[in-house]
Amino acid sequence: MNKRHRASALLLSVLLLGLSGCATQGGGQTEHQRAVAVASKAMSQSDLRLLADLAQTNIAEIQTGQLALTRTQDAQVKAFAQAIVDEHGKALQQLQALATSAGLLLPEGADLVHRAVAAEISELSGPEFDRRYLYLFGIADHKSLLGLLDQTARTAANPALRSYAQAWLPITMRHLERAQQLSATRQ
Repeated sequence: MNKRHRASALLLSVLLLGLSGCATQGGGQTEHQRAVAVASKAMSQSDLRLLADLAQTNIAEIQTGQLALTRTQDAQVKAFAQAIVDEHGKALQQLQALATSAGLLLPEGADLVHRAVAAEISELSGPEFDRRYLYLFGIADHKSLLGLLDQTARTAANPALRSYAQAWLPITMRHLERAQQLSATRQ
């Protein structure tokens, strides 16, 4: 693994350690803190954290998928990116409906780690962009998302949040498998 790959993996591992809530938006509040600040008693603190993390991951997937649509020249990567934008858009809409029904606000942007990794790949183009996008957002991020969805499906106190996670686990697995297939042919 070269230095660029190690640096990206390190950034993504920070995400995996749950430091995504450290991303601050104006006023020194994190996106997660802002979401919690307006929360009603409809969800536990743990569920609120899961909801915010799921929202930020979906936002990051949508944003990087849109970036891939403008950067890649590879028809298969473009089709994958379009599917990511479409399906994570639906996932985010479902989270928004869940949040609205509970009187909550979701974070409006991706967390700091996702933004940093997206900034790194935004400097790339051609096959190198495709490889990094597929690895960082297609494989590593979907593995992380699978863990988050599994945790949510097992531990969320809110039944609607648990149901959401259960529904999106197989879709996320399909995304991961497709990214692995595409990545294997672009090494």
